[in-house]
Amino acid sequence: MKNIWKVNKTNIWNFKQNHPELVIKDIRKYLPIPIISGYIQRLVRVSMMARGINKWLKVRRDLIAYKKLVKHDVKREWENVNRLKKEMSENYCYEKQVKNGEKTLRQFTNYQKLLTQYLVHKELLKYKEYNRHCLKKLCMTERWQEWESKKIDEMNDIRASD
Repeated sequence: MKNIWKVNKTNIWNFKQNHPELVIKDIRKYLPIPIISGYIQRLVRVSMMARGINKWLKVRRDLIAYKKLVKHDVKREWENVNRLKKEMSENYCYEKQVKNGEKTLRQFTNYQKLLTQYLVHKELLKYKEYNRHCLKKLCMTERWQEWESKKIDEMNDIRASD
């Protein structure tokens, strides 16, 4: 276990995170008196639960897992876009070809359907990539966060209203 008293902006990434019992282990290590430390450990567990710290550590873990699911979803959407683009190339048809009798109305209609699907999936891909970017940004938030002497509004990066 690393010495938490030596944590700073440059080495913070060397410390484990995302589990409330890591805090308890730190207290056990730095409060050697067994009777008092047991009481304090219980107090810290209850305080973290009451203040929502356990909840947000759980949410953070789930958020990271969700980010991975979205990544795979984006990959699938890329495959859809590429497949539709290839199909469009193979079935290319425009109105003049139908008027000249080179292609049938059915071929033109099929091409238009492929074009519509392609455009829909392309927009969907943009939307999913944007969501992935936002999730990744949240998950990669700087670990060094000082709350001491700051108001809650000063800690909020995202500003939104209902």
